[in-house]
Amino acid sequence: GEHLEGRVRQILDGLQVPKRDAGLIAAPSPGILSLWGEEGEVKLALGAPADRPGRPAPLKELPPPDPAHVAWVARHAIELKSIDPTNSDFADVHPLKTLIGDARIVMLGEQSHGDGAVFHTKTRLIRFLHQEMGFDVLAFESGLYDCRRAWQAFRSGEPPRAAAEQGIFGIWTMSQEVQPLLQYLASQAATDHPLELAGFDDQLTARASREHLSRGVTDGARR
Repeated sequence: GEHLEGRVRQILDGLQVPKRDAGLIAAPSPGILSLWGEEGEVKLALGAPADRPGRPAPLKELPPPDPAHVAWVARHAIELKSIDPTNSDFADVHPLKTLIGDARIVMLGEQSHGDGAVFHTKTRLIRFLHQEMGFDVLAFESGLYDCRRAWQAFRSGEPPRAAAEQGIFGIWTMSQEVQPLLQYLASQAATDHPLELAGFDDQLTARASREHLSRGVTDGARR
C-alpha cells in the first residue's frame, strides 16, 4: 500500500539510491519487496528469513526454568500494587530504599523501546526516587547537547512534549505512555527541587542540534 511504499522510499533515501534509478513492484510473496534499478532486481525481506520467504522463523523450544532460579525470584521479587504513573502511594516500593541505600545512580532499563507498561512503571519509580529518595537528575539515552537545550525549554515553560522533542529521541517523546513523565518534568521544573533532564548519548538526537548547534558553535568561535 501507500504506507509501505512510503517506508521503502525512506529506506532508499537512507541508502542514497536516486529515486529515478529505483522502482517498486508488487511483493511476489508476503514479506518480500522487489526493487528494480540499473543493476537489475534487488529483493528486500521484511522480517522473513531469506530461505523461507514470507514465513516467520520457527521459535526454538525453551527448556523449562530452573526451579532454583524460580525460587530465588519468588524470594526477592518486590510486588508492585500499581503501575499507574500518577499513583503517589509508594508503600509498595519502599523496600527499594533498603536495596538502593546511598547509591547515587539508579539505572532503569527496558526490554523494548516500545513497551508502554514499562514506561508507566518507570514513571512511577522515577517519581518515587525523586520525591522520597532525593534523586534530582533524570538522564536519558539521548544527546548531551540536545537534552541540555530540552531542559532549558522545560525551564522556560514550553509545553512538555514540545520541550522534550528538543532533545529526547522520538521513540520516547512520541509515545503516549511517556507523556505523564514529560508532564511531571514540566510540573517540577520551576520548583525548589526540580528533576533536571540530562542526556548521556554522544549522538545528535533531536531538534536542538539541528536548529541551534551550528549557530552556537559559530557564535562561540567568534568570541
